[in-house]
Amino acid sequence: MPLPLAALAGRAAATGGGGTSVGKVTVEDYTATYLSDAKNAVEQAITKGSIMVQAEAKKLLNKDGGRVTTRNRTTGRFQKSQKARSRPGEPPFNQTGTLVGSIEYETARTVLGEFIGRVGPDDTAPYGIHLEYGTIDVLPRPFLRPALDNKVEEIKKMISGAVKVASKRKQERRDPLSGRFT
Repeated sequence: MPLPLAALAGRAAATGGGGTSVGKVTVEDYTATYLSDAKNAVEQAITKGSIMVQAEAKKLLNKDGGRVTTRNRTTGRFQKSQKARSRPGEPPFNQTGTLVGSIEYETARTVLGEFIGRVGPDDTAPYGIHLEYGTIDVLPRPFLRPALDNKVEEIKKMISGAVKVASKRKQERRDPLSGRFT
């Protein structure tokens, strides 16, 4: 007895798709193709979102740190004053540029198969995490969480847009054998 289409699609999704016959396209092939397209589109959106959060974090760190240019009355030369420190709860001011330069993003697949994006300082600025969350001696000066908060709506729109694009492609029917849209 043949399986209904819904059962074929469910079985294809559970097994990763891919029909067993050669030269013949099955419902399982189309389901696997659609799921592959949707997965790729969402992964691209997560990667773009990670890049956006990285750029926003760097922008927050590059705010003016209160450095003032003044003229020395005795020499007549212009000089920059010492940079001020940020207040607790605000992103840290850029002092040397090391922290800003250390902000990186990475994307990875977890053991459970989830695709995630991470943004944060690399090993050249290990104090970045201490500024983000605070320590016993230093109150937190978050910059990563506000960067994510500033971009979360845009990221959600990108991911939902990626799923919509993959859904529209489903209607176009990409041939699993040739990879072309028909």
